[in-house]
Amino acid sequence: MHKTHLIPRVLSAGILFIFAQAHAQSDDCNAIKDADKQNYCKATTSGKPAFCAKVSNNDTRNLCLAKTHNQARYCQGISNAKTKDRCLQSIR
Repeated sequence: MHKTHLIPRVLSAGILFIFAQAHAQSDDCNAIKDADKQNYCKATTSGKPAFCAKVSNNDTRNLCLAKTHNQARYCQGISNAKTKDRCLQSIR
């Protein structure tokens, strides 16, 4: 087999692996019964902040938004001191 034929096969295998990982993560989140925890899981594993809007607990929603947007300003809206500290430490 020529090297030129090998590259597309390797790339295809890599893309399939990524899709399989994403599907497995969403299945893990779907197994969570608590709606807030499930949406937090979906948001943080997919990087889609739209799931954060579905979280009813204000502190958890702000933590979710901070992590998905990677912005500490969302941490300021958290009332629980421990959660706020956790939020600020999680932002890179």
